[in-house]
Amino acid sequence: MVKIFLSGCNGRMGQVIISCVAARDDCEIVGGADIFNEQKNEFPVYSDIKEFDGECDVIIDFSNPAALGGLLDLLPSHHHFG
Repeated sequence: MVKIFLSGCNGRMGQVIISCVAARDDCEIVGGADIFNEQKNEFPVYSDIKEFDGECDVIIDFSNPAALGGLLDLLPSHHHFG
């Protein structure tokens, strides 16, 4: 099962991604971040990305470019992307 962290989860595109993932059985959203952190979803939503202490395989970002630094901090240091 692919674990997804969704940044910008409470926005319009975030909600589309949530619907797409819900229709699949090979992935799940394990956490999300949004400046509007009202709980609309079945996974925890954080206003500060640094509060997420779980594990994820994929980060999907539909947020503000200012959130990029915090999202990159979620990436394990032992992975190399090329």
